[in-house]
Amino acid sequence: MVTDERIHNAALIKYRLGIVLIWLGVLVWVPFIVLRIAGERPSMSWYLLLHRAGVMGGSRLCAFAHKELGILPPKKSRLRSIGHGLTFAGILVLQFSTGQNADQHEKSQ
Repeated sequence: MVTDERIHNAALIKYRLGIVLIWLGVLVWVPFIVLRIAGERPSMSWYLLLHRAGVMGGSRLCAFAHKELGILPPKKSRLRSIGHGLTFAGILVLQFSTGQNADQHEKSQ
């Protein structure tokens, strides 16, 4: 029989796992930065893929846990909207800059 305590514990585990995934997604960039400082040119594709999987997956887990715990979502603020806009703009810049670099690399060969 499922009790309220078990549901509460499962939601807390989801929330903690979500936080861990977010941090792992952010910390994926540490080896990338270290390699760049060392003069290497690692491909950004794998780091970006792991970053997005960790951060987006973790945020979804946290959102599900908040819903199960009955915590209301935060109110939308201007700062949050600006953050979403900057994230979107960053993804667009990254998409276009990596596409141009690939085209230039193919032309040079």
